[in-house]
Amino acid sequence: LFHLTKRRKKYEKSMKKTGKKVSLSEAFVDSSGKKVVRQNLVSQRGTKSQINYEEMPNGNTQYRYTITDKKGNTLLEQVRSRDVLNDSEFVYKINGNSYNVKFVGSDKIEILNQQTKQLDTIDLKTLLSELVDNEKAEMLDMLKKVPADELLALNKNGIKQLLKGSISSSSTLFESESISTIPNEFVFLHELGHQKDMAKNYMTAKEKELLRIAHKKVTEALDGNFEFRTLSKKEIEEADEINNTMEKLDGIVIAKEISSNKDLLKIYKKEKAAYIKKFGEDDERIDYFIRFGSGLGAEGEIVAEINALLSTPLSESMLGTRSYLLAENFPETIAYAKNLLF
Repeated sequence: LFHLTKRRKKYEKSMKKTGKKVSLSEAFVDSSGKKVVRQNLVSQRGTKSQINYEEMPNGNTQYRYTITDKKGNTLLEQVRSRDVLNDSEFVYKINGNSYNVKFVGSDKIEILNQQTKQLDTIDLKTLLSELVDNEKAEMLDMLKKVPADELLALNKNGIKQLLKGSISSSSTLFESESISTIPNEFVFLHELGHQKDMAKNYMTAKEKELLRIAHKKVTEALDGNFEFRTLSKKEIEEADEINNTMEKLDGIVIAKEISSNKDLLKIYKKEKAAYIKKFGEDDERIDYFIRFGSGLGAEGEIVAEINALLSTPLSESMLGTRSYLLAENFPETIAYAKNLLF
């Protein structure tokens, strides 16, 4: 559904009583080159979601996301748009708030809030300092698709650097205020969602540095840069140091601000129970959000994915199924989390 091609793709459901087919989702590129995503979803609890996204050939976008409960009450009404002025300047509108975004070469990003006239600056030199030239270019192209409010969240959450990751090793490095990501806005926004969820100042500076080194080694191994060979004495000592560091820090509880919210968890557990009743708890398509066992937990992962989904419906291809099922089956959770994330 998220691989946009000139062949229209539909996901339809036949109504039991009438046999009439109802279109739940479709995605296509029309003859003019316009990209379109439309979804009409109903959760197990009867909550409806309407998602409409259009991207013109020049890059201008319109994204409307509406959620209503079975009584017709509006739980979420979000409208986003982007107007491309040129390759370096954009106008973003989010529920009536307007932002001018200007990329000044590869040095900085200037974000002007049209309502308050506040000007914020993001230091691109520092943010991209760990990347080589081609990686910087790819990451810059990705950042130009990120909405203004999410760009502002980089500063608000103290993100210092973007690092090159892979689809398997993209992660949030809390200890160094860094994000490891591929140049894909959905993946980046998922990891940024983790940073928003994170309670600050839960580690000492020394612990952050030790864990930063450990993460770097782990990332190198995940990316296939680790050679399986006889290790030197120095490498063995380094491996032991990393292992000791990870064991020392393993007991640290990651303090979460959003995914530990009691009201949010109450809503999430109701929708989770409804999903499991219908499909069972061993449904691998969505186990990331119902029984994922990382330190961040399924609750942390669902909040991070919501952060991405509310900014763009264009999920990374490998994540498309889980993102679709999240939108379909956890709309009440999405609506409540929106007020905590943005």
